[in-house]
Amino acid sequence: MSSGDLTYALPLPILKSSTSAATASDLVCSLLSNSVSSLDSVYFGAPSSLRKSDDWAKHTLTVRITLPTEANPELIVTDMGVGMTRSDVINSLCWGTEDDAGGGGFWKAARSGLIEWVKVHTKNEHDEGYQIEWESGQTDYKLRIGGTFQEVIIGGDGGKGGEGKGEGGTTIGISRCTGTRVVFGVDLKEWKREEDGAIQKAVGRIMETNGYSVVFEEGKPSEIEDVDWSHLLEEEDDGELMMDEEEGGEEGGVGETSVEERARYIPFRLSLAERKMLRLVESAMKCATYTDQVDRSFKNESKRMIKQLKGIGGILHGLVTACNYEAGQSIAEGEESFDKFEAFFQNLFEIARRHKIMNPDKMRGEYGMLVMVMMDATKGEIKEELGFDIRKDLVTVYKFLEEHGGTDLLRDKYIEIATQEILAGKKDRGTIQHEIRKKEKAVKYLKEKYSTVQLSEDDIHTCLYSISDNNSFLNSNRLPVDKMIKYLEKYFHPKQMEEGYSLSIVEGEDGARLNHSHEKQYYFALQSLTLWSYILDDMFRLWSLAEKDLLDSSVDYQLKDTGQGFQRVQQSPSVYRAMQAILTKVQSRVGRWIGSKMIHMGDHNVPNALTYVDKYCQVSRILGPVVLCIENLERMCEDDPNLEDFVEGQFGGLETLKKDILYDFFKSAFDGSGGDNYFDAGSCVDGRLTSAWNWCQGLPEKEYYVIFKLTGFLGFDGDFR
Repeated sequence: MSSGDLTYALPLPILKSSTSAATASDLVCSLLSNSVSSLDSVYFGAPSSLRKSDDWAKHTLTVRITLPTEANPELIVTDMGVGMTRSDVINSLCWGTEDDAGGGGFWKAARSGLIEWVKVHTKNEHDEGYQIEWESGQTDYKLRIGGTFQEVIIGGDGGKGGEGKGEGGTTIGISRCTGTRVVFGVDLKEWKREEDGAIQKAVGRIMETNGYSVVFEEGKPSEIEDVDWSHLLEEEDDGELMMDEEEGGEEGGVGETSVEERARYIPFRLSLAERKMLRLVESAMKCATYTDQVDRSFKNESKRMIKQLKGIGGILHGLVTACNYEAGQSIAEGEESFDKFEAFFQNLFEIARRHKIMNPDKMRGEYGMLVMVMMDATKGEIKEELGFDIRKDLVTVYKFLEEHGGTDLLRDKYIEIATQEILAGKKDRGTIQHEIRKKEKAVKYLKEKYSTVQLSEDDIHTCLYSISDNNSFLNSNRLPVDKMIKYLEKYFHPKQMEEGYSLSIVEGEDGARLNHSHEKQYYFALQSLTLWSYILDDMFRLWSLAEKDLLDSSVDYQLKDTGQGFQRVQQSPSVYRAMQAILTKVQSRVGRWIGSKMIHMGDHNVPNALTYVDKYCQVSRILGPVVLCIENLERMCEDDPNLEDFVEGQFGGLETLKKDILYDFFKSAFDGSGGDNYFDAGSCVDGRLTSAWNWCQGLPEKEYYVIFKLTGFLGFDGDFR
């Protein structure tokens, strides 16, 4: 497109918008969001060889602000970011409103009482250069198309093939870069109303959060040297980019088990069509009253079986009818039987089970109903009456890859990078973006290497997503446990007891049901947390084994009143053996075991495998709020001096408060309390979790409860939806 001036009317919303005066600080800060976003795009799009260069960063990643003087009453903001395309110019500047974040508050600044005219020049590498001119009081603006950032300078005429010159003769030599320069002609009388140094302070508060530099000048902008950085452009090494094992940190770790072994129990992520079927099952289970009808006392077993058949039949009939009304009508009229829809029911329930294992926080009520229905549908006479087996093996990542000849993918050295969850933590944005690029490159590499006629790139991507889901689960559920272990080791020592912070407990005091010295309690808490960490690390496998036990037709259950209503008490040999193996592994790690090694399963305390596995899914709900309170408290005290003063005055300081909270938790949450009686409570494997829940119940009575509320605490039980 050739160069030329076009005139456009300002949009009505801009003309009707408020023209209230802004301060000089507002004027400068209103432009910084665009500048920072532009520099972000340059930085994160640059090769690592450039990002490592301090000279490049100092030259390119700097916002240059020229303040007005009597001799040159112009406010100039220059960045060497990505610049704006035509659509950016039109949408963000020409057609944006003063509240439009995309314009960085441009029109709010332009129409304030501080300025008399505005000129903008911008250039994006994918488009031509654009210039905008507007004078105060005018209802239209001029848009000039053409020119490079080097050739055309705001306020002057740029000669093609030469350097552009401003009215003062200032040169910008940025021929190899893109960028944006905004020039405001200011009313010096209004400008001088601003307090000295206020602009620098306001800009500093914005720029300190992004790591970019800002340079203030007065009068005329200094010349920007035209630098050729091509000598720094090196071809990136895949090994350096993808396998820099020293980067990342512990937060992204996913445990000791190999990806290949974990993939055997990681459910395959649901497709869009499967999610539609999932909603059907969820809705059916949500409105079902099956357990209310069958899990109660009956005079004889045959009457209960009749209720079971009616209940199961009603649910199955409803599912068919919801998908195909004619088929549902045929079943109701006796023309067709349920066995014709065997594959349909198997797939439907497998989808729901797969979703639950991937998302333990979901279907907290519906899944229990689903399992109870399936337990009864697999038993003897009921299974015979239905005419089919409702069970189906879960579709896991390993099983899917095995069927499609792609298990080598799980043994690739880049699989962990391609599936890691990138956590922000205290990393700077550059580190986070570098990790994202490594992950994206690893994903691309794996898709290209392992895709075949049988295994498409989309299939591989779904497998990687599924493994990433597992890593996300581990980070959100196991990470709080690992952090609590670090807190225990940081603030307490088994051999050294600080005055006022003895972890020792005495049976009968403050609800404790154990007698432990300081050292013994330290190791008791440590081994309990370590056990929880190992269990959560193996949770997907435990859940698969729990389903295996629950749906095993050879292991019947007994309906008993356990003191918490009628429960299905069933032995769970697979889960029990897995827990024994985990317990042995933890013992070998901690060196010694304090307390009982008894695992409650299939009794009135833990009736069945579902109750057992679900019990340990609560660990993160207990520890997560404690960790968040500690972490948020640190951040909030840094940001709010008043809160810091409050903590200092009421609790003796931040570190003292943190230690008081942790001291109370490690002492009271592992004291053997919480059971109905002394036999059920104590130091057994599962009783430790009961004590922790008991501590949660007493939290509102604690002196520091107000701190939990201030840091965003809502509760321990989570959301049942």
